[in-house]
Amino acid sequence: MNLANPAVPADAPPMANTDDSMKLRDAEPVAWVSSLVNGFKTLVLAVLALALAFGWVHWSDAQNAAVIGVVAAAFVIISTISTAILRQKVTPLASPRAADGSPLVKG
Repeated sequence: MNLANPAVPADAPPMANTDDSMKLRDAEPVAWVSSLVNGFKTLVLAVLALALAFGWVHWSDAQNAAVIGVVAAAFVIISTISTAILRQKVTPLASPRAADGSPLVKG
């Protein structure tokens, strides 16, 4: 008997994680970090757009364009650097295999 869930037999295999963000983080860490950077970039640019639209900051059109361009460029640089660093930390599998030893890649 499984103490965490008495309805599950003790010899049952562990349940797969159904959380999509966990799957992406575990299976594709580079894509996961890239999506985090892109999400944060979107949030920062949206707040900046709100500040400009509601007049919280009083900049000229040229200053608006410059600030938005610099912020967007900074996030591109952050994304590129984080991807390059993370790709060095990930070890690709030459011939991935399932737990039972069967190949995961056809060919």
